Amino acid sequence: MRGEGVAVAVLSLLLFFCLPVYATPASDFVALLNQTHTMRADIVQTMKNQHNSVTQVAYGKMALMRPYQFRWEILKPIPQLVIVNNQEIIVYDSDLAQVTMRTLHATALSGTLFLSASAADIEQSYIVTSLQEDAAHRVWFLLKPRHTNDATFSSIAVGFLRDELQAMRLEDHLGHVSVIELKHVQKNIALPRGLFAFKIPKQVDVIDERQ
Repeated sequence: MRGEGVAVAVLSLLLFFCLPVYATPASDFVALLNQTHTMRADIVQTMKNQHNSVTQVAYGKMALMRPYQFRWEILKPIPQLVIVNNQEIIVYDSDLAQVTMRTLHATALSGTLFLSASAADIEQSYIVTSLQEDAAHRVWFLLKPRHTNDATFSSIAVGFLRDELQAMRLEDHLGHVSVIELKHVQKNIALPRGLFAFKIPKQVDVIDERQ
């Protein structure tokens, strides 16, 4: 009888390990994102109000080196530079002659910062679901923050075409939408680390919000 019990236990264990492992939207999304170790692209960012009217179109460029090396630079119409270097975030508004310094945890991976995050932090910060493929055959995922009190945006949609990140749609709690198209994407190329460093210019106001 004891031998039969051991056999049943072994068989049950074998059946357990033979069960198929089903992918989830979160694991699919992270798997796609993990294929990009470095990236550089041009940005076209269209801002819309709650009535779906375009309020501004901005142009710039971005670069990332995962994890937590990130550069987001708007060149026109209003210049702004955002740099993430490990746990530090620097926002430089040249027209205001102002630099703001924050810690990464204080932002709860808001906005596009999730692109440089680790897989574990993404799954901890967002609930991920799949959306329908669009007319351009892009595969879309919807990210909703788990902790809404800390989130700048109520939802972020992320679109991939042939495993390449191509577009994002960010909506805030007031219904304002930012649609981002990435152009001339270069993936997994060598990037200088100087892209993710920042030297504070002279004669600017520095606001240090780091804890």
